[in-house]
Amino acid sequence: MTPVVAAALGCPSVEDYDIATGVGGDELSHVSVDVPLLSGYVAAALPDGGCGYAEVEASQSDSSENMSRRVNVAYFNLGENGQPTFDDLRDWAGTVGASDLGEDVDAGGPLQPDGTFFNLPSDFSGWTPGWLEQTERGDATYQQSAIPEYTDRPGAVVSFLLGESDVDAVELASTGDEDADYDPVTAMASGLDATFAGSFDVTDLDGYTLDIEVSGSLSPFTSELANSKPGQFEALGYASASSFATNTTEGRDAPIPEFSLVAIYDINSDFCGGDGYLSRAGDSWQDPSFCQVGIGIHRPGTVSAGSQTDEEIGAGDLTIGGLDENSNALAEMNAPLSIYATFGSEGGISTNTTLTSSSGCQTSAGSGAVWYVPMDGWPDPVCS
Repeated sequence: MTPVVAAALGCPSVEDYDIATGVGGDELSHVSVDVPLLSGYVAAALPDGGCGYAEVEASQSDSSENMSRRVNVAYFNLGENGQPTFDDLRDWAGTVGASDLGEDVDAGGPLQPDGTFFNLPSDFSGWTPGWLEQTERGDATYQQSAIPEYTDRPGAVVSFLLGESDVDAVELASTGDEDADYDPVTAMASGLDATFAGSFDVTDLDGYTLDIEVSGSLSPFTSELANSKPGQFEALGYASASSFATNTTEGRDAPIPEFSLVAIYDINSDFCGGDGYLSRAGDSWQDPSFCQVGIGIHRPGTVSAGSQTDEEIGAGDLTIGGLDENSNALAEMNAPLSIYATFGSEGGISTNTTLTSSSGCQTSAGSGAVWYVPMDGWPDPVCS
């Protein structure tokens, strides 16, 4: 199987990658994984153009009983055919809080920063720190004779650990086929995390403007009976998300508004039980069509003029209780209609939002106006 990549040359096969990294043998040491799927499990989306490979064998951390698998995202032929340059990758590393450690990571003495090796913080993947490393022709990263069309020119690799179950899910969802796309809408029903990402501009009533990018993942909900009344259950889930805000207000610091990420469901489903308050755009607030589950919230902040921020969105464990044990609610929760970013509510009765965007639409949530923007690749039942 050959991984998917944006570069014109494509990616080396797993067999060739094993040989090039010196681990070729009768059995493969790596499997291919689709890089866009990995972005739902790390603190910031990985740059386009990478080839994803995960080690087959899991290992145990020195400080934990949990098992992890190493993931390598290799970037070949930097600066060619639309591939990022190493400067692009270095800028990306800066946004995730990487530190310059120097090239020779095995040296016995102090390392001198040289702009070729960057240590990724542990919160990038939730495990021990990973790294971004520049690879040049003739260095020891690859056996040059194996795949010279890839390794004879400058490259780079982003390497990090992920939990074994997370890599298993990504591996299962990865297709290695450019014509067979991962479908986030059906992922949870298949036992996989549903990834999401999107970008939108925001303008507030004072004229401040920002561009906001979000990405994250929503894990399948499971049933828990221990804390519920007979005949009922709790649905337990987990969400992770991060955001990247760019101040586009010329010459001025700008407020970052509060916004939420939500999964929406049909109001007539067993899960909603007819109880919801979100209407389709254009419908009366008294005629709701959806209920929703909050999966993350970004609290207000400030971004300096001409600057950007990179922040985690408050998410984590999700618990929804009081559900009918004999209903189809759990299966429905694992089949959300869509995932949205929502913002601009004034609270109470209102006819207009405090924020607008060129994406999405204004609609009614209860008696108040709210703005909803669907995530990329997800349906848009609210605005359509």
